[in-house]
Amino acid sequence: MTVYADGIFGQYTKDSIAVIAGEVHTTHARWREETSGTEIFRIGTPDKSSGEYRHGNTPDPTHPLHPAEYRIYWAAYDFPTDFPSGVTYTVGKSDPAKDLNYVHWSVFGGYANFNRKEPYYENVNNWTILFDMSTFQFTRKREATFTVQLAGAKTAAGNTDVFNASEPFANLPYTVVVNGHELQPWIIP
Repeated sequence: MTVYADGIFGQYTKDSIAVIAGEVHTTHARWREETSGTEIFRIGTPDKSSGEYRHGNTPDPTHPLHPAEYRIYWAAYDFPTDFPSGVTYTVGKSDPAKDLNYVHWSVFGGYANFNRKEPYYENVNNWTILFDMSTFQFTRKREATFTVQLAGAKTAAGNTDVFNASEPFANLPYTVVVNGHELQPWIIP
């Protein structure tokens, strides 16, 4: 059994639950939101989507019935045009619907992209997040946790859930640099 809810980090998982046709069973669960201490800021909503960001749930006025922009083929939006200097987001000042994209790229364009036939690498895969803290918030603190929740990532599994080590993106490293200090990469299988 896996339980998750919009707006709450993490999920609750309980194994060894038998489901038998025609029978009613009761199980008990106690779920607490995942936390790593006092939250200083949060960008977005943990809801397994990217709807609140640019080209997310915003209705597309150029199509009949105005579907959400994320439902339009991704090449409709040219990331380098939307973010010519890359992504810089200032907590408390920036607007997620304008200043963060619904999808982030390791490279943009290339084969099958009608906006950019040549791959574009400059300022595509780096984001800068700026935030202020008061002295009180970090006095006597020794550790900080930066949490990123992905709605999806293309890795060695491609568009399936089957791992394929021959794919070029096997064990994709996700690297975070804080104040010039590179943290241990998160390896996404």
